[in-house]
Amino acid sequence: MISTVAAALGADNLRTGFEDTIHLPDRTVAATNAQLVEALVKAVRSVGREIASVEEARSMLNLDA
Repeated sequence: MISTVAAALGADNLRTGFEDTIHLPDRTVAATNAQLVEALVKAVRSVGREIASVEEARSMLNLDA
């Protein structure tokens, strides 16, 4: 999965969803967007990275209101 490589190389943001792919890493078709997100989170964590919290993401996007 290219997202795994990107996370390992230090990418600060990744995206996934049906607009990007319909396949899970095992090449089965995802039933929901949530399955794609879960697979991405697992991939990111597999290379020792962590997903931003809601608060961290809001701050990064300057959405602190």
